[in-house]
Amino acid sequence: MKKEKIRCIISGLKRFELTESETQLICLAEQNLNQNGLLVEKIESILEWIYSQKTEFIRNSVFSLLAQEQERHFSYEVMSNSLARRTA
Repeated sequence: MKKEKIRCIISGLKRFELTESETQLICLAEQNLNQNGLLVEKIESILEWIYSQKTEFIRNSVFSLLAQEQERHFSYEVMSNSLARRTA
């Protein structure tokens, strides 16, 4: 994998809350990149997997919150329309 992509993944991971193991893996990966200019393929794939899991979790959380908000808004509209019909 290209160094730029790995650095981008590492940079992206640093934006998330990480476990101690994830933090250690990232530090190890950065050290290897800086010293040798490359990573073991297994570490690359683990970093990619962690990144995909974190981004998927965030995406699902955001969509869930949006769905809840939309449902509340819809319920409010239905309730408002129902009350308007009763008073009319």
